[in-house]
Amino acid sequence: MMSLFKKLQGLLAYEQSHLTTQAISKMDVTIRRQYHAQQISLLRTDYLE
Repeated sequence: MMSLFKKLQGLLAYEQSHLTTQAISKMDVTIRRQYHAQQISLLRTDYLE
């Protein structure tokens, strides 16, 4: 019975870390997109001046 509990605990810990990894990668993509958009807008303003 104890080993089953340990297995469940391990699965929950894995699931939590997997969700955290997904969240971090999504944030990373969002930050990259925002940075890219900022660079493009900077290029546009340089061109207009």
